[in-house]
Amino acid sequence: MATWRFLLVLLAGFTWHSTDGFKVICSTYLIQVQVGSQVVLECQVTPVLDVKIKEIRWTKAGALVHLYRYGRDENDQQDASFQGRTHLFSQNFALGNVSLLLQNVDLLDRGTFTCFVEFESDVNHDSNIQLDVLSLGELPSVNLLEYTDGGVRLVCDSQRWYPKPTVVWRLSQGGEVSLQPVTTSEQNAKSFFSVKSVVEVTAHSGSDYQCLITGADVKQTVSTDFHVPEEFFPRTSKWMGGFVVIFLAFLAALVGLGLLYRRLQRHIRDLEKRPTSKEYQHLQVKQEALKTELDILHDDLGRIRIVPKAGMDRIRNAAVAVSLDPDTAHPMLQVSPDLVTVRCVKGQSITSGDSGGLAPVLSVMGKPPLGDEEGITSGRLYWVVKVDSNSEWDLGVASKKPEKSARSSLIPEGGIWSIGCHQKVFRVNDANSTRISIHPATQEQIQMIGVYLDYNEGKVLFCDDSTGSHLHSFRDCTFEEGLLPFFNVSASGNPLTICPIVQAA
Repeated sequence: MATWRFLLVLLAGFTWHSTDGFKVICSTYLIQVQVGSQVVLECQVTPVLDVKIKEIRWTKAGALVHLYRYGRDENDQQDASFQGRTHLFSQNFALGNVSLLLQNVDLLDRGTFTCFVEFESDVNHDSNIQLDVLSLGELPSVNLLEYTDGGVRLVCDSQRWYPKPTVVWRLSQGGEVSLQPVTTSEQNAKSFFSVKSVVEVTAHSGSDYQCLITGADVKQTVSTDFHVPEEFFPRTSKWMGGFVVIFLAFLAALVGLGLLYRRLQRHIRDLEKRPTSKEYQHLQVKQEALKTELDILHDDLGRIRIVPKAGMDRIRNAAVAVSLDPDTAHPMLQVSPDLVTVRCVKGQSITSGDSGGLAPVLSVMGKPPLGDEEGITSGRLYWVVKVDSNSEWDLGVASKKPEKSARSSLIPEGGIWSIGCHQKVFRVNDANSTRISIHPATQEQIQMIGVYLDYNEGKVLFCDDSTGSHLHSFRDCTFEEGLLPFFNVSASGNPLTICPIVQAA
């Protein structure tokens, strides 16, 4: 009796098409799952007595998802987007279980799936099931964008959302900010949304803010706190008004008796303090130099970006063990027996016959971290390389057959995405050789370069692993083949060493 009650409850939540006494039952409820997870699309044949299945065919909008026929899987015609991601529970066919396991769910999997079953009696039945796919995006990154007349502008951005989320700015102690933020969103080719929200804040609204992003259907919220130091807000002393009133009153009281005396005294002091023509020119030059230095420091401050702790934890969780491939090393390079250190053994005497007079490329590639002969073709990976503060180097990722005859070819168009340090200047290896703005005192302390690759998102990020400082990111890259870690050392002999990473708990 308990078995029949269970069957009645099961039938109440499913739908089916039936002929000749057999029924194909699939769930009528909309199934919602997160990107990257797995889901079971539940379908059941009933009654389960004497079930002899000849064929099970799962399809989506005419595309073959999975085919089981004559006792085995036949997926030669399977749609490429589902290859390696589907599985049937063949051990439960005798119980009428024709459910489909779909792994590594993608946004493109949204829609209606059809389960078609044909029995040995040539009777066939089908039923539909709905799948909705959601994506809870990355933790938002909040940074100081620019100064305004009355305060500063903050920017909050995040990627990999679906559907489009909403952004709300709040004060950490409660309540929303007074000025309306400006929020924009973009959708990439993979249907993911990225959002950016800019809000202007003043000293009167507080110094602690929170950016909250909520998914439309996910009903979950992620947030990041940001503190704006009081020194960043322009302020006028509260005593200034009172001081001006007292000062004017004092002048009015003494104007009759002391005006002439004060003017004479001031004139005498001005004559004594007035600089000579040569001193005046020197002061003007010094003032211009200070103004130029202040402008540079102000520009550097505006470019400083710190990766949030949660973001660094997520990056470090993608850490993999990387080792060097001696077979790809330049003849003048020496790779350590443990395959983690490389140095040049010939010093300044090294030349390159095919570099056109430019600095030679003394490079070595890393072995595929996951053992795939094709190189890195998917997923997220992170590794850290120790560099000498006075050395010259280039680090990044490269296709398996990049163009690297000279340093001028270390650009994305040549199949290499990298940054480098040459003549004590950090630069992006692109067509413009863009300089990375870093204060000289800070630059000497950068010795642990982190390289983060998100192959599926077309993103390569470089950071200082010790402080979390963001150095540069290549975004929306197009990788046409597998990638490998890339290392280029200078002729001075200073080594590069791959370091182990302690993953976040």
